[in-house]
Amino acid sequence: MGITLRLSSDKMDDEDLQVITRELCDTLNAETEIAATLPSQPVENGKGVLVAMGMMALSFVGSDAGKVLVGFIEKLLFRESSLELEITQPDGTVFKINAKNKNSQEIKALLEQLQ
Repeated sequence: MGITLRLSSDKMDDEDLQVITRELCDTLNAETEIAATLPSQPVENGKGVLVAMGMMALSFVGSDAGKVLVGFIEKLLFRESSLELEITQPDGTVFKINAKNKNSQEIKALLEQLQ
């Protein structure tokens, strides 16, 4: 299953947000059965790539990957309460999760959808 995860924050600058995005991507790749990549596209002048700020693409390998992802999301929101995560599934279903609703029905619904 492939999903898109977008991190945003109204209190963090773009550089800090991208650092957290890269850290999460690296951690998911190193410690889980989730394959995480930072989507990029060539810059028009051909001198480098443009990385979508705060975005990553996730592919699940193991059957428990959804639960693992939810656990990482909860830890991330505890660490940085200004973050908002938007998860878009292949069917177009979108979940928005932030520190205010991290223990709510949104998380339960997300977990059910990811399994």
